[in-house]
Amino acid sequence: MLAAIALLAYMVFRTPSDWERLAKLQKEVGSSGIVFLLGCKVFLLDLSGRKIRREKVLQTGFYPWFTTCVEQSMKLDGKHLRVWLSNTAIGAGGGNIGGGNYRSEDGRNWEKNTHEGCRPVSEAQP
Repeated sequence: MLAAIALLAYMVFRTPSDWERLAKLQKEVGSSGIVFLLGCKVFLLDLSGRKIRREKVLQTGFYPWFTTCVEQSMKLDGKHLRVWLSNTAIGAGGGNIGGGNYRSEDGRNWEKNTHEGCRPVSEAQP
């Protein structure tokens, strides 16, 4: 009886490992993968192998100088995952030089919201 109580307490109060938490997330999202933001870049996690791999699937457009990420957000809106990215140049006069609103249905293929409507990122930014 004491062993059963100890086992139950262990299962309830122990902290799951990173791998266990990622496995739980993978189960929740299914085969679509896990998308996360880091430094105005969007990554897709691949949990299918023994090692966790991340693939960069979206970033702001090219800028030939140092930049820093000033704002990023992600939300699910119906069938689309929407991302807002905003980075700025470092130095004198650094204004918002890159970013914008993006959307994806699968986390891998992204469109950018432009004044002409949503267009594939490859066409909408350099």
